[in-house]
Amino acid sequence: MLPDHYISDRWVHRQEHFPSDAQFLLATDGFYGAFDDPHQLWNWLAANKSALAQAKERSDLMRQLHDPHLPVVLDDISALLQEDCFRDMLKGLCESGERNLHWGTTTSKLEGRPRSFRCTSPVLIVMNKIPSRDADVAAILDRCDAIEFAPTKSEVIARMHELFPAEAELIDLIAELPTLPSLRTLIKARRWQNSRHLKLVEELLAECGAPQAVVHLARIIKTHPESEWCARYLAETGLTDRTYRRHKRLALQLVDCRAAAEPCPDVRGCVPDRSSTAADESNGCDTQP
Repeated sequence: MLPDHYISDRWVHRQEHFPSDAQFLLATDGFYGAFDDPHQLWNWLAANKSALAQAKERSDLMRQLHDPHLPVVLDDISALLQEDCFRDMLKGLCESGERNLHWGTTTSKLEGRPRSFRCTSPVLIVMNKIPSRDADVAAILDRCDAIEFAPTKSEVIARMHELFPAEAELIDLIAELPTLPSLRTLIKARRWQNSRHLKLVEELLAECGAPQAVVHLARIIKTHPESEWCARYLAETGLTDRTYRRHKRLALQLVDCRAAAEPCPDVRGCVPDRSSTAADESNGCDTQP
């Protein structure tokens, strides 16, 4: 099966070898998503071969195939909410109980096809942000139970440990950075870690920024002998030697990054979260990495 392409002005090229008697089907994901596997799809096509050649029977078959009562999930539709036609349909779709929905268009593509349909599907809308609340958007939101998903940094880090227990060291490194990471941050970091051409810490610093204490330490490393690094870090930041040891790796990488022939972008400096330092940390200086 060859899925449809979502971006009309881009081509994706892929070369594979198939037997000379291979059969190809060009279909949308909405069509092949109605089947559990290719064999089930092929059996359905074979059983309905004659009916599919007739316009009305084909329309009836498709309507049966796409159950009007299955859950509907609309993901990342902020841009679509700017379209009047879509907003009108969404208001009808989000009503409770059985709904009679009409296609809000006079396109010739609907010729010979039903211009309305009934459904009882529950609806889930996922958006990164809610667009400006004009009357139509407010009417849609009024039909929904709104849930804001905003996990804390500690919850995101805990979820990373749960999904990728073998990446504890990498996740702890991400936890040090002054930004709210996502699981995509970890996915990219794993890719950078396995790259022969990219430096993991360098890429993370450019992506997420560095704690202000790391920026201080990088300056100390550049301007003072190593024997003074720890003492000056403690004096300037008020943090502990344990935090110094954690930040030293990042600071050394930051210094190397800025000194390279083609340096990475200057990273952002942010105030560190001092609540993460333990009260029982020692105050001695350890210059080991």
